[in-house]
Amino acid sequence: MSVSGTVETVENDPDQTTKGCNMAFVDFMKSSAGRALRIIAGIALIVIGFAAVGGTGGTVLAIVGLVPLAAGLANVCLFAPLLGCDLKGNPRSMGA
Repeated sequence: MSVSGTVETVENDPDQTTKGCNMAFVDFMKSSAGRALRIIAGIALIVIGFAAVGGTGGTVLAIVGLVPLAAGLANVCLFAPLLGCDLKGNPRSMGA
């Protein structure tokens, strides 16, 4: 199967309500559970970075943990644009 055939299959999937978005993932990330998961994952990375790892590696891990924490607090999904949606998980308009 060619790559373009795979893309067509995904775009024509009847389980998706919006063309171009992986709605199952995006819908979860838009939900309260997805937001809570991002916040908890961010806090966990920060705590693990400072408490368990320590040093430069721990500091880097804690800084990386700020990304999902901030995304959860701002209620945005940073992966949504890669899946054809805007940061809030809404389908992108095809014009302009």
